Amino acid sequence: MQKISIIIPTRNRKNLLRRAVMNAFIHKEINFEVIISDNNSEDGTWNLLKELKKEYQEVKIIKQETLINLSDHWDTVIKKHSVGEYVLLLSDDDILNDKNYLRDACKILDKNDEVSVVFARYQEVDSNDNIIGEYNTVWPSIVSGKDMLKKYNSGKNLFIPFLTGVFRRSHYIRVGGFKSM
Repeated sequence: MQKISIIIPTRNRKNLLRRAVMNAFIHKEINFEVIISDNNSEDGTWNLLKELKKEYQEVKIIKQETLINLSDHWDTVIKKHSVGEYVLLLSDDDILNDKNYLRDACKILDKNDEVSVVFARYQEVDSNDNIIGEYNTVWPSIVSGKDMLKKYNSGKNLFIPFLTGVFRRSHYIRVGGFKSM
């Protein structure tokens, strides 16, 4: 099984970060790295990340010295700091409640070289963990990931649940990554 980079970008959300990091480490049956990138937070996030690094020595923490836009933040971490063939961008306020999802997504990618991205449905919850929405991808079972990323970068309004997307880093780089516009 290829290595997966679980990337947690954050900015001024230290109150949510510990839960996301703890959740990332529940996935034991996969080869993974966890990278947390602080986008120049002003709320003490960096100090919390240094504490988390003591608890989870294998986590990689990165500090952006200047504020950069979201897509450039993701792009920088994916291209310059991750080493996994597969990538999951895990928002600092998200968790994966299916402990087998990453393993299953990696298996799909391992077995199908033509698959670039694996999505799952997701649920939106409020601060009390009440489900306030459920979302499924509108894509058919298999589409060309390269084509999908190119369409995403075209600015067309596409529903792509990147909150759950595990994608091939090599295909992401080949299509140029996220565009800041």
